[in-house]
Amino acid sequence: MKLRDLNEDDSHIFKRWFQNDSIGRRFLAEYENIESLLKLINSSRKFWLAYNNENYIGFLDLEVDKENGYFSFYVAPNFRNKGLSTELLSLLEKKAHEYSIKKLFGHVEMENTNSIRSLQKAGYLHAQKLDKDNLLKFSKKLA
Repeated sequence: MKLRDLNEDDSHIFKRWFQNDSIGRRFLAEYENIESLLKLINSSRKFWLAYNNENYIGFLDLEVDKENGYFSFYVAPNFRNKGLSTELLSLLEKKAHEYSIKKLFGHVEMENTNSIRSLQKAGYLHAQKLDKDNLLKFSKKLA
């Protein structure tokens, strides 16, 4: 799996992903509007598409705040339950090292059991209490 920067020509990929993905839309509705996403990208906010061969698999969103990174990730419906989340999270950690991030944080809805399992499998720990938005907070210290 490889990563490339998001660009304005990628709108069709997101439309295809979210068109029939009620779960993805429920958890990540703000990602449907690619024009809004592109406006967020700057020196501290990065966004990559993950792909294999000819297929787009998902995306990574990383916000850098000094030595901390705050992330979201998505695996397209056709590629779920194939172990690709683990590979995607590994790529996230490689990118985090490039930005000298020491600790990664992500938030997940309690109902998003696939993401929870993926994060736990990749070594992320979660706080025992829900945050103010009723989300599970996951974190991982990087070597």
